[in-house]
Amino acid sequence: MENLQNKQTVKVLYISKYYYPYLGGVENICKYLVEGVSKDFETAVVCFNDCNKNQVDEVNGHKIYRVASQLMIERQALSLSYHRMLKKAIREFQPDIIHFHAANPFPAAVLLMVIPKQVKLVIHWHMDITKQRLIYPLVKPVETSLLKRANLIVVTSPQYKE
Repeated sequence: MENLQNKQTVKVLYISKYYYPYLGGVENICKYLVEGVSKDFETAVVCFNDCNKNQVDEVNGHKIYRVASQLMIERQALSLSYHRMLKKAIREFQPDIIHFHAANPFPAAVLLMVIPKQVKLVIHWHMDITKQRLIYPLVKPVETSLLKRANLIVVTSPQYKE
């Protein structure tokens, strides 16, 4: 991410399944990252809302774009407004980096459609999709494309590195 070294403030847009006050492993890590970065970074988050309502709010000084959840399939939230809300977040926030928390297949597919070429992509690989074997053949091409697009991949275990 060499061309960002001379910028005074680097903007990082995190994409997580949910965000605080929703509690979960990935959500906690995302919150730690968002709130723990140095003053050289400005952060915002795009995540699902736990209800059928789009909303933009602030948590501890960080802008959170919460996308309405209309349907849940195989523990994956789906939203008719995700594309619009992600584009809005990118347009308003103008990130230098998008930090995507995987696995999160529906947002991954949308992200591939809207991520600007100049924006760096960091993928934080938390887990594989293992229990949803029926949908994985649909997810794998999106996953592969996202990994190829990534500028950096962060893994949470030695097994994922391999």
